[in-house]
Amino acid sequence: MSFAFSIPIQCVAFWSEEPLFLDNYVQFINIAHGAPDVAFVEPMTRRRLGRLARALIHCAARVAPPREHRMVFASRHGDCERTQGLMKEVAEGVSLSPASFSLSVHNATAGQWSLMKGNQGPCSALAAGPDTFAMGLLEAAMAAEQAPDQAVLYAFGEDELPQVHHPFVKDLPPRHATAFLVDAKASCRLELSLNPERRNPEPATQLSIEMVRALAEGRDVSWCGPRGTWSLHAS
Repeated sequence: MSFAFSIPIQCVAFWSEEPLFLDNYVQFINIAHGAPDVAFVEPMTRRRLGRLARALIHCAARVAPPREHRMVFASRHGDCERTQGLMKEVAEGVSLSPASFSLSVHNATAGQWSLMKGNQGPCSALAAGPDTFAMGLLEAAMAAEQAPDQAVLYAFGEDELPQVHHPFVKDLPPRHATAFLVDAKASCRLELSLNPERRNPEPATQLSIEMVRALAEGRDVSWCGPRGTWSLHAS
């Protein structure tokens, strides 16, 4: 089934370990690379943050959501570094660390962000294969439709997959994260639509990266994934 959403976007942040863009072309996109900036996080909490969590929190902080906000966090693979360590311990018959396990679950970063910011707004944490970025953006759009008076933070990120997973995944992601502040008062709108007739079960690119690059360059993007072709246009 085809559908289209018009999503009000206040601002966007993007982070990658290596520079993926030449410049920051438009004011409402904050683009950074290198080490994620989480210096504002209290030291004891900061030590518990994994690589993916640091990237997500870096981006979330740069779109500056209000104190009370709805949250959508998304990642296809989650905290691969921590999860891989736990899987290795299981294989070796080692007792798992409760702390490591609690930080490996898919909504762990959302919980850490909520505690840091004292935010008690509702949260969704999701994974949807190669379509995860688009489905998370759709979730944020529907949350904004339901409560237009409350801003929605959408944060998406991927870590590099451990070598053992490489034979099973075609679109190996670079380490990156992005965050959107969805706000009914925003002047910029992102038109998101899906055409289910043209599909690609194994896309070789990341929609999150293609999307931010297109926004920065002021052009549209069309990306074909397992659920169909996603089209995005900023106006």
